[in-house]
Amino acid sequence: MKIVLVGYRGSGKTTLGKHLASSLCIPFVDTDHVVESKAGMSIPEIFQKEGESGFRLRETLALKEALLLDNAVIATGGGIVLRPENRLLIRTADLVVYLAAPVSVLVERIRGDTNRPPLTHLPLEEEVMSTLKERLPLYEEVADLSLDTHLYSIEEATREILKRLKKEEPCSEPLCS
Repeated sequence: MKIVLVGYRGSGKTTLGKHLASSLCIPFVDTDHVVESKAGMSIPEIFQKEGESGFRLRETLALKEALLLDNAVIATGGGIVLRPENRLLIRTADLVVYLAAPVSVLVERIRGDTNRPPLTHLPLEEEVMSTLKERLPLYEEVADLSLDTHLYSIEEATREILKRLKKEEPCSEPLCS
């Protein structure tokens, strides 16, 4: 089973993804972490040395690698939906969940995050509004399920996804890495 989480940065993809993967006793993969590990540098360094296009290419390769796993919860970068190829790849998953949150919540969650380069020269709140306006239709295009993460605890959001999977009982065995 492959579950892909999409959404803007700060929407909870990594936090919820880890919890969901543990509940299902399957691996968790964060495509941003795969990109950094393979590149041997941080995302801001990749942007500085290779530009956004270099990062996006690496991101596609990380997504392809993650989707080769038989079972995984895959958290993606916020902009992964910008490439049509990625949207096609994402749709091959068993379930795609769009994690949403209001702009004010996203801004509060990502303020001070130095691991993500600014996407524009706009103030943070304007950047989030502008970028989200562009990406929202793409998130919705690929999603089988949408969850507004500021309305749920991690446990409640996990239960909602498990209901969608028709798997009410979480795994009782510890997750092995």
